[in-house]
Amino acid sequence: MYTQSCWRLYSLIVLVLLAIYAPVHVQAYYPEIEDSSITWQQLLPVIEQYLEALRKGKTEDAYRNYTTKKLQEITPYADFEKLLKEAPVIQNNKLFKFQSFYFEDGIAIFQGALVSAQGESMQTEFDLKKEASTWKIDGFHLFKPEIIMPPQQYIQDANRIHEN
Repeated sequence: MYTQSCWRLYSLIVLVLLAIYAPVHVQAYYPEIEDSSITWQQLLPVIEQYLEALRKGKTEDAYRNYTTKKLQEITPYADFEKLLKEAPVIQNNKLFKFQSFYFEDGIAIFQGALVSAQGESMQTEFDLKKEASTWKIDGFHLFKPEIIMPPQQYIQDANRIHEN
């Protein structure tokens, strides 16, 4: 009973210290981010608006208004359209299931799963960068799902290995 209350007190102290020093920590490691109070709640709408434009068929709007100039320079609009055709989960998206958020070298990185209207899901990473005074998408990555062996096949293979 005594140790349980000690752990609770210790946990409370840790939470208070994190609340006080976490913003300072972010600013110290990422000095190019002027406002260390930026949260995922403030940046997630950029991704949601981008995906909504794509869902509504406004691909040029999504490209011109929600991506950085740097991304547009390295990925011409024709290549962007080609990418959308090759990965229909992007254009036919239903939602982005956000899983994690962190900063790296001034870039806000969101990781999660992009789910299509047909239920297809792909692990996705969106990189956001501040351009002038607006946060925009500086890149995104789609990760093909790993091929997972059906359980029955796994059991048969495991038994075969065990027998030898």
